[in-house]
Amino acid sequence: MLGHIIAFALSVAASAQCPLERAHYALRHKANVTMDFEDVPTSRDWEAGISLHLTSGEHHRSYWFLPYSGNGQGIANHLSSADPPGGNNWKFPSSNWLRGHPLSFDLDYVAADASYNFDQDFSFAKNAPAPAHIFVPNLQTEFWYDRADSGVAEGMPYAFFDLVSCR
Repeated sequence: MLGHIIAFALSVAASAQCPLERAHYALRHKANVTMDFEDVPTSRDWEAGISLHLTSGEHHRSYWFLPYSGNGQGIANHLSSADPPGGNNWKFPSSNWLRGHPLSFDLDYVAADASYNFDQDFSFAKNAPAPAHIFVPNLQTEFWYDRADSGVAEGMPYAFFDLVSCR
């Protein structure tokens, strides 16, 4: 119990002072799955200026995503799979999700403060304050079923990522 209280206190302090591009998150109950962010250029279709790097410690795989805001009903913030940023040959994926994406799915996400109040209006963006928690509700399903056809199914618990440090 004391460990949870200390982690909660550290999460509150870290999120208040940490810009998103320096935030380091770990998946609750499976800390070898981590989430970090990296600056990328912006474009008309990809305005956030930041990419998300998801690392699976169990299978030693890395996945990259670009955030975007959707429309309609439900969760408004999404992550589109992308190639690793950087290098001379890197380019934005097509805004048409059917072409040019390494994975065949997008992920949804919602940010929460240290008290687990969800902020539906929060969007990943360069220099945004890092939320204490990030919930990715469809991570478990997408990484198990939608990766199974490639032989790379990844078992993941429900996806609450907790801010663990500010680099």
